[in-house]
Amino acid sequence: MKALAISLILIGVIWATLMVWMYLVSGIIAFVAFSLAPIMLIVGSLLVLTGWHAKLGTIITLIGCGIVTVYIGYGISGLFHVEPLQAPPPYLFYIFLAIVTLLADFAAISLYRLVSSGAISQLH
Repeated sequence: MKALAISLILIGVIWATLMVWMYLVSGIIAFVAFSLAPIMLIVGSLLVLTGWHAKLGTIITLIGCGIVTVYIGYGISGLFHVEPLQAPPPYLFYIFLAIVTLLADFAAISLYRLVSSGAISQLH
């Protein structure tokens, strides 16, 4: 269970780093909007790791993973509307993002099930 929480923290940190890098020049509103999901992943996973409000932490993590899934789904949906003279998108990169996103979703669901079953109380 600690590996699941740590992996979700890692995904959140990587996502936040990429969002800072991409949206730093676009303004503070876009930065806040797009960095909400990684912040939720990090905070929720830290709540689970510390054992302090673990159930709330898993719910926050599930919501953050859902937001990340919507972001990635929206980005991938644009791949199907390529103009004739447009350069082909980096399909392997988007496949990689989709796989990591689905793995994060499964990790968040597994974390929620572990916390709900009471397995978290055995660790602390």
